[in-house]
Amino acid sequence: MNIFTVEEERQKLLVSLSNEKSPRIILFEICAFSNKVFNLNEQNIHAAFIPEFIKDIKIALENFTAFGIKLQLSKNLIHIVEKVLPFANPEDTTSIKINLQRIKNEIGILNNILSGNFNFNDENGIISFPVIEQTENVNYDNGLLEELIISFGGTKNKNKTEFILSPSLPNIDEKLYNQLNNSWQFAVNFLSTITKRKIPHFDVYVRFKNKFGIYEGNSLGTALTIGFIQQLIIYFDLLEICKIKSSILTTGSVNEQGDIFSVSKNIIEQKTKVAFYSNTQKFVVAEADKIFAKNIVKQEQKKYPNRNLEIIGVSNLNEIFNRRDIIEIKKQNPISWGSKKVLKNKIAVTSLAALLTILGFIYFDKDVNPVSVEIVKDAFLVKNSKNEILWKKETVLLEAQQYGFAPYNFYRILDVDNDGKNEVIFVHLNNYKSLALFNYKGELKWDYNHKDSVETSYEKFIGNFYFNGIIDTVHSDNKIAILAYCQHQNYYPNGILKIDCKTGKPFGDILWHPGGITGAVLHDLNNDGKKKRNCSKRNF
Repeated sequence: MNIFTVEEERQKLLVSLSNEKSPRIILFEICAFSNKVFNLNEQNIHAAFIPEFIKDIKIALENFTAFGIKLQLSKNLIHIVEKVLPFANPEDTTSIKINLQRIKNEIGILNNILSGNFNFNDENGIISFPVIEQTENVNYDNGLLEELIISFGGTKNKNKTEFILSPSLPNIDEKLYNQLNNSWQFAVNFLSTITKRKIPHFDVYVRFKNKFGIYEGNSLGTALTIGFIQQLIIYFDLLEICKIKSSILTTGSVNEQGDIFSVSKNIIEQKTKVAFYSNTQKFVVAEADKIFAKNIVKQEQKKYPNRNLEIIGVSNLNEIFNRRDIIEIKKQNPISWGSKKVLKNKIAVTSLAALLTILGFIYFDKDVNPVSVEIVKDAFLVKNSKNEILWKKETVLLEAQQYGFAPYNFYRILDVDNDGKNEVIFVHLNNYKSLALFNYKGELKWDYNHKDSVETSYEKFIGNFYFNGIIDTVHSDNKIAILAYCQHQNYYPNGILKIDCKTGKPFGDILWHPGGITGAVLHDLNNDGKKKRNCSKRNF
């Protein structure tokens, strides 16, 4: 291979990267190219071709995990990325090293699992499911491990249960949508056998923990249904508890009666390979898929004979609940459960808090302070430090717009009045004017829609200017101000305003621009501790 061949390979890589969506496959392809460059053993060629892809390596590495793929693939990747490190800048080097160490730790765990030297904690299990990437690249056929985070909200005046997925496209895949409904109906029917509580219509938030991509299909049905049941029991604080007894993988669609269906021979074989190289010890599949899964385990055990992956075939979800080695639903100690109930009574809580204070203990309230915002279909979800949803606000943004702009442009979290509780400022909300501020409870404090008149020597624009985004928060004239940009409702003029965060009123000069603004940054250009807008030379 010579430098001309390397350039041809580079062009092929650029084309591939422009079409490929999978961060993991992007990482493998860049490393394969980098390995070819290093094989030339010419420092000048290394310096000419490697730095271009450092940023891509850094980003892809953050989303990479050694679980679910063959051990040697991860080891080879580590070897090549370490050779790339000398060409990275200090900031990228730090990030890459952190993720390399994380992946090395995962490789160590996986190596112990494959060698039969890993003790699984059966008392604190999780349910995950394997996903197969849709890619035109035939060189990488391994899948990924995904988990679900399920929560409920929005029960008032609802006549239908709605499902909100993150991440997702504007329209949920039809198979996935049907599976959501089937799983929910089974969960509701299952709950009716252990409680008389009527289950209201919820907003059901289904979040994919690892967010590898946009998900399609219905093979997550088993994990989804168990997740619904588990969270409903927690939500209603029932006497029963649903405990996952071991780390398991599941696959298979489920109907309203709980019947589990095959995912096909080809798919189950791919998913069994993912399970074999995962950090789980049991793989629950449809009974019809059991024989194919076991054949793959025997095949992979030729290299790792001590890897113990149990394949469990089931025809109906009730079979899973009847196996105490997978999931256990049992009644809590009535005294312990009753004590928890008593603590929820306000009078009892007050008495207990006083008693604990006398005894020298500290009583902590529920974390109600907003610290982050997640954007899902049609809504902003405001969450606390435990990643729990505190409240939500509906948005007029289409989901396609959410991915077309920096989401951070749409909100800011800050403590406006220095009371230790954060406020949240939004643009693009339903039922409010352009810019709106809410307290930590989600109560509206103010909303503002800019009305103005701006003209040139030959044109004049009068009317409403709707805010499109937030630039930054600044301290100015003893005020905390939000810096935001707005556009005339019908025409092109855009303005950047300062809004007093306490009052919701504008102050100071407006920076006008004749065209559209899709984003901006504030920067301290001369390092004097003051951020400036460069064009006007006035301190913000």
